[in-house]
Amino acid sequence: MKLVPTLLLASASFFLSTAAAPTTTKTTSAAAKTSAAAQPTGTGAIGTNCNIVANHTVVAGDTVSAIATAAKVTVDQVTFVNPQISNIRRINPGDVIHIPNSKCVAPAAAPLAEPTATCSNGTATTYTVVAGDTLTIIAKEKLGITLPALQAANPQITDPNKIKVGDLLNIPLCKNQGTTPATGSGGKNSTTKSVQMPTRGETVFELEARKQAV
Repeated sequence: MKLVPTLLLASASFFLSTAAAPTTTKTTSAAAKTSAAAQPTGTGAIGTNCNIVANHTVVAGDTVSAIATAAKVTVDQVTFVNPQISNIRRINPGDVIHIPNSKCVAPAAAPLAEPTATCSNGTATTYTVVAGDTLTIIAKEKLGITLPALQAANPQITDPNKIKVGDLLNIPLCKNQGTTPATGSGGKNSTTKSVQMPTRGETVFELEARKQAV
């Protein structure tokens, strides 16, 4: 009869120990999952996983952002492996753009300043809309001018969100600075005097006499 309490105590201790074990296991598992989730894919030192996986030859209408989107990478990743691109708004047909691994660790590029120019220094007077274009992309990325300037040059566009491939847009060109009259040191417009040359058979004395008569 004295052995019964001892057996009961032993059984109770066994069940308590067994019940407590899963709690410890679950806690450890949760901690491991939290630690794994804290390591996002593609992290590492700058330049990691930046091997070139493809090349893209620029065609008319291309932009760096459009190329990056099509390749499922970021603009920062593209510019990082293409140091020859000094201005992402200035790429030309025929340029070859390297496409990096989508896990490339690239530094964030400095944000581009908003264009302030209201006219283009180019020579083209019109622009033909291509697939993927928006007025904002055309103005800022392709022409380097403000959106209001492009809109002002194209009053026929009543809805800026409704342009279609093939539409012809007017490009506001800067005026030729060479037509500005030259100014002298006094700030007044300089004038050019006409020079009289001797006619055939005319002597120097006859030329001088003709000058005096004018």
